Amino acid sequence: MFHRVLCSNVRYITRGLQIVVIGDAADFLTGGYYRGTIHRVVQPPEDQQNYTRLGLFYFAMLNNDVKLVPMAQSLVLQRVGIQRRCDDNDAPTMGQLRCAKTAAHGQWGKKKDKEEGVIYGLTVKRHD
Repeated sequence: MFHRVLCSNVRYITRGLQIVVIGDAADFLTGGYYRGTIHRVVQPPEDQQNYTRLGLFYFAMLNNDVKLVPMAQSLVLQRVGIQRRCDDNDAPTMGQLRCAKTAAHGQWGKKKDKEEGVIYGLTVKRHD
């Protein structure tokens, strides 16, 4: 399996590929300036299924107690405007967002007709 990022301006690269996925926490912290990437793991094309692949994955996450409010002191965000997902007082911590998304995906697995939901003002879609 390989990781496919669903973007309109990305072309397939056969060697030396590095993908950086911006997560939902970055969306909260930048007031929507950087959007979380839609991504999923899929089977490789049929003509490449016998290729040996090596993947190295590094996941970084904020500490669970970090409050996910936009960085209002950023000059860039002040210039372009901040789109808050929710009121700063209601903003989740990283731990709350992670737990809410995990719980939602667990529930969606039981309800095949449910394809998206809103978690702390962020629309989250399920991709099977």
